[in-house]
Amino acid sequence: GRLVIAPDTLGNGDSPPPALRETTISYYVDANVRVLDALGIARADVYGTHTGAQIAAELAVTHPGRVRRLILD
Repeated sequence: GRLVIAPDTLGNGDSPPPALRETTISYYVDANVRVLDALGIARADVYGTHTGAQIAAELAVTHPGRVRRLILD
């Protein structure tokens, strides 16, 4: 009974490439915050694997009010 949203990391899957030539994890965190904002999601359980785990961890550290639970793989 949970809504699951699985956005691609920019430049992977069907997502467009990042706007910057060189990026940082913070860049991808900001992209994920924009997704949450656009969907009207104030807090979420966040799961990440591989690079997504780095992004999820940084999201939890820099925006702790947005992450209810953090699952890293």
